Amino acid sequence: MLRNLIHYTSSLKLTLFLILYFILFLIIVSFIPQTGIDNFNVNPVWLRFVFLFFGLHQFTHSILFILPIAAFILNLSACTIKRLVKKKKEKFSSSGRDIIHIGLLILMTGGSISFFLKHDKNLVFSEGDQHVLFNGDKIGLVSTDRLSGDGNNTENWISEFTITSGSGETHHFRLSVNNPVTYRGISLYQFDWQMKEYVYLKDSQDNIYVLEPGERIVHGDNQYQFKEISTTPYSPTYEAVFLFSREGENPVEIHLKELDDISVFAIKEIKKVKQIKINEGEDPGFAVVVVSFIVIFTGLLMITVKKILFKTGRN
Repeated sequence: MLRNLIHYTSSLKLTLFLILYFILFLIIVSFIPQTGIDNFNVNPVWLRFVFLFFGLHQFTHSILFILPIAAFILNLSACTIKRLVKKKKEKFSSSGRDIIHIGLLILMTGGSISFFLKHDKNLVFSEGDQHVLFNGDKIGLVSTDRLSGDGNNTENWISEFTITSGSGETHHFRLSVNNPVTYRGISLYQFDWQMKEYVYLKDSQDNIYVLEPGERIVHGDNQYQFKEISTTPYSPTYEAVFLFSREGENPVEIHLKELDDISVFAIKEIKKVKQIKINEGEDPGFAVVVVSFIVIFTGLLMITVKKILFKTGRN
């Protein structure tokens, strides 16, 4: 029974069928938006239902991808076992091909580990902020400075971070675009920079309200929408720009400084904050994939050396 199973699963026809299947479906899904359910909008409705039912909106996470991949790994494993059993007494060149098969199996294993266990998240920092990494260590942004050029370009900013381990050990490092850092198997990559604007309002009962651009606060018929922060021509003092409006009237732009009053609210603070975004990723399958490439390269090298020795012997 085991022989029959290996015979059918190691079939070259099965290999060709799976390869053609992947080519066909990858062509199909290239025309389908790969996004989450909430952002997946396709008309007509019945077509959207079909795509969602079969998971074509996230093909690499669907059963139509996972099962064929599992079948391909089984097919490759059966081929390797069959070769090792049948060719175990053959010479050097054949061993190279077997090693390539084993390397491909390791590669598929590493890819599967990455697919199911890889995870990442985005972290947003202002100076002084801290977050907890996947391994429980704490990472904090010490400072961020412009290197050169236009400050609005992310690549012109470099950020200094500290990581504190559970034992209290502190590590210092710098991040900038295209210069990631790996810490204990966790990759850290800076991918965005922005200047955030906030205005802090305080009412008569000392309640604090924090507004970002576009947000508004209402008192009776009066609406105050925070537009932006500006500076005065002759002073670096910040001003908060609001759009003031009443029902049925066109909005009017007003400029207010700290401690100024708007209706029952006082401007407590106007603040611009530099924010850095980094991606934290952990991929336990990466090391396995690296090993697979080494094994495959070894197999190719063995075959090449054998051919060179064979040609040398003939001459």
